[in-house]
Amino acid sequence: MFTTLHIDTWLTSLVQSGMPAMVRNPYGFVLTISIIAFVLHFFVPWMTASTIIALVAMPIAEGLGFHPFIPVLVALIAGTTRSCPT
Repeated sequence: MFTTLHIDTWLTSLVQSGMPAMVRNPYGFVLTISIIAFVLHFFVPWMTASTIIALVAMPIAEGLGFHPFIPVLVALIAGTTRSCPT
């Protein structure tokens, strides 16, 4: 249905034009997702934060031309980062 009505093309153009240049870069996208996951980890349990970030970022990644599994991996890795106890 999305393809027939060209909704996917419209969403892709909307995402690509609405994102800052840093996020359209693959390295900037990964950095942005990791910072969001790291910060959100302080307010929400890591599994909840990782799931929310993955569900929100997967369509954005696909719209930007990245593989949709990239934000899932980045959110899981960045969300579980903990400082070493001293």
